[in-house]
Amino acid sequence: MSVRLRRPLVLAVLLVFGAVGANLAFLGLGKVFDYPAVLDDPPAEVLASFAAHRPAVIALFALLALSAGVLAPIAVLLGRRARTPSAGRAIVFAGVAAAAVQVVGLLRWPLIVPFVHDADTFDTLNLVLGRTIGETLGSSARPCSPCSSSASSPAGSSAGSPHCSGS
Repeated sequence: MSVRLRRPLVLAVLLVFGAVGANLAFLGLGKVFDYPAVLDDPPAEVLASFAAHRPAVIALFALLALSAGVLAPIAVLLGRRARTPSAGRAIVFAGVAAAAVQVVGLLRWPLIVPFVHDADTFDTLNLVLGRTIGETLGSSARPCSPCSSSASSPAGSSAGSPHCSGS
């Protein structure tokens, strides 16, 4: 297999993994954790629901973060295919930035939330890492990112994509 053929294949695999992984994670989180609606519940109730479903929620948020993280290599591969160097740099910057802020916002669930037992601390954490970094900055980078189509959202919901709000 030549290098010329492998890059499109790698890109295709990453695109499929990102879409399938995000959809599976989002659907699973909706089923076991009532995500994203649970984010509108009082912080103490969110923490209780998290504790009740901890292993599944941690695994599914890790999958969702991984699915969001593939935006970075997708952006690099698409940036190499751009018609101009400046367009390529813009694609890479937007895709890597979108991946970074969304992964940070999503990884709070498996890496930090398990150690938070106070509702006020959780509320602050959710505001800073979720709403500000994951949603606001992630959504700001997303319209320029290589995977910014609403077609990448599960079940037609823009909130379900790791590239959209709801992280």
